[in-house]
Amino acid sequence: YTENVTVGIYAEQRFGFNDRLFLTAALRADDNSAFGDEFSLVYYPKASATWVISEEPFWNVEPVSALRLRAAYGQAGMQPGAFDALRTFNPVPGADDVSTITPGTVGNPHLGPERSSEIELGFDAGFVEDRVGLEFTWYNQNTRDAILLRPVAPSTGFPGSRFINLGEIQNRGWEMALSTTPVSTSRVRWDATLSLAHISNE
Repeated sequence: YTENVTVGIYAEQRFGFNDRLFLTAALRADDNSAFGDEFSLVYYPKASATWVISEEPFWNVEPVSALRLRAAYGQAGMQPGAFDALRTFNPVPGADDVSTITPGTVGNPHLGPERSSEIELGFDAGFVEDRVGLEFTWYNQNTRDAILLRPVAPSTGFPGSRFINLGEIQNRGWEMALSTTPVSTSRVRWDATLSLAHISNE
């Protein structure tokens, strides 16, 4: 039987200006039963903006029927396993069949979640009265405090390894989708989509 408890609070505010510019800001705070005793709340902020620039009075690019610019930044986290931070002992039979205990896992009272920060930039465009659409997104994600296993020093009296926040991972790349409607009649409609993506991990 395993029990895991998360307590969190979340607040978000959205703003709209002239139905063209939209801003969002939010903050989330989490506490989880899998965190170490010495680790407190973790906070995840986020913010995003969208601008429908093609609806502005100054827009005068006839081939582009619609254009929306967007940008976003946010943080997220992944909690440890339910017992990764706990110090444990294992029951073993002792002398004269008397039950006793032996060191199990050393635990880590400072263990916290993995934290990822990501920024995204992109646009959505429509051409020829939206019969041709193009979506493009570039992103860069950085994960800090990745949870890894490290061998335990024999002097601790505990065997094996323990979980620590140590690693760092970087993901970056782009995604693109081109959609078209080559044929559109009262009886026949043909839609086609081409998707491309590239990702780099380190």
